[in-house]
Amino acid sequence: MKRFLSLLLGMAMLMTMVLALAGCNKNPGAAEDAASAAESVMEEATYTVDYGGDDTTCSQADKEAGVAVIMNEFNTWEGCEMHKLVYSEERSVSELEYVKSMGDYDQSMVFLSEFHSPVEAPAESTAWELDQEYTDWSWILGRKADGTWEAVTWGYG
Repeated sequence: MKRFLSLLLGMAMLMTMVLALAGCNKNPGAAEDAASAAESVMEEATYTVDYGGDDTTCSQADKEAGVAVIMNEFNTWEGCEMHKLVYSEERSVSELEYVKSMGDYDQSMVFLSEFHSPVEAPAESTAWELDQEYTDWSWILGRKADGTWEAVTWGYG
């Protein structure tokens, strides 16, 4: 039942993100691209997301787009399993100057994550300690004037 509710919540978030992105985009083909990316992120959503409360820095649609950016990167990490993402308004504000120094970014958004590293070594070399839980792993995103969120950096620190 818990897995069903998690999947149902994931699908609702997916639809919200697709509708939000479709209404805001000036490029007609981009809405379909965003929908496709969001679907691939939510296919195996076995993690939880804490979007925090109301804040003045990022809208709910921004936060959902940020999760999609994070998960698109994370899903390339062979053998890792995401458990939790938590939006941090405080860190989003405090990291703004750092994000601006990394490029032509106007806005920052930070999520902290908990995930498990691969149990066995993947075919390619890995930097992870095997079979470990990583907590408070930062994902720092930036948004340029064109409105596209990008993963600027991630890790501890």
